[in-house]
Amino acid sequence: LKDLEKQLARTHLDGIVDIAPRPTGDVSLLEAARMWGPDKIVMGGIDATAFTTLTPEQMKDYVREFLREVAPGKHFALGSGDAIPLHTPPEVLRAVGEVVAEEGAYPLSG
Repeated sequence: LKDLEKQLARTHLDGIVDIAPRPTGDVSLLEAARMWGPDKIVMGGIDATAFTTLTPEQMKDYVREFLREVAPGKHFALGSGDAIPLHTPPEVLRAVGEVVAEEGAYPLSG
């Protein structure tokens, strides 16, 4: 997406979906928001590899850090930066939902 930064900024799209940080992609959600400004909603943020490499507790920390980074949360939607891998443990998915339920209300407190 970094290679398309200027082209995407000029589009009439309201948002950009499936933004992924490294190693799957090349830009974090916060970087994308800064690149394209408040006129575009950005969605994604969780690298797909995190679903199969992190424990549930590590995933909770990952999501908490993400929520702190994007506070107050305007123009962001948390999601997988691409896809959820086939062998993702259900406990890791639940961990994401638990953090969002506990700390994901807008405006995010950071």
